[in-house]
Amino acid sequence: MEYNIESVCPRCYANTTVKSEKEGNGFPVYEICDKCVSILKKHWIEQINNKGEEYKHFTFSDFVTLKDNQKNVEICKKFAERQIPRFGLWLYSPDAGNGKTHLSYATLRHWIENVYEPEMGKNNRIVCPYADVTEPELLLRIRSTYRSNEGEDESDVLDEYKNVEFMILDDIGKTNANDLSFMQRTIYTIIDYRYLRHKLTVISSNKNGAELQQYLGLYTFDRLRGMSEKVTEIHGESYRGKK
Repeated sequence: MEYNIESVCPRCYANTTVKSEKEGNGFPVYEICDKCVSILKKHWIEQINNKGEEYKHFTFSDFVTLKDNQKNVEICKKFAERQIPRFGLWLYSPDAGNGKTHLSYATLRHWIENVYEPEMGKNNRIVCPYADVTEPELLLRIRSTYRSNEGEDESDVLDEYKNVEFMILDDIGKTNANDLSFMQRTIYTIIDYRYLRHKLTVISSNKNGAELQQYLGLYTFDRLRGMSEKVTEIHGESYRGKK
């Protein structure tokens, strides 16, 4: 249900204006003012930049667009702008350093800056709309919950990655081939949930389709293939090798 109300921004309690109120999950979702939207978006972009010096340059404008890669940039832009019907983006390159991570974060950055509209949700909270993690980091974080009865548990970690609006799952394919069951169960749980709810998901891997199916298992791979617009293969020399 959506209707217009005259209200104040629920974040800063200023800027009385006519805004839209939506009923979601049994509670109203209030839109916030333009000033607060700008502040929040800058904060989330800064979080990306603070991951490391390289991340400040993970933009479409800084991507080296070789002839074969120009179409990949356009696909990523259209994905971020929701101009394509699918809700998954699969970035593939058999080699390291060709820009899979760069394009992943450029897509996220473009989505935050140009598409996403923050909303005040349950308990008057605004949560970060994205989560980003590599496969090794994800598995290590979950395993760390087994060593303590305090703090987050496995379900807390899974819920974070299942529910966030935009997720980057980077570097799929790093687990030892002799120990795939835990990795397969974990990634299936996340991907299946996001697949059923059409949540934006970007994955990157140096494994091709056949290799990724064997690595992740048929059920997870089938969902990835179903949710992704296409396999986007990135070409070129390693960025890291040029430094």
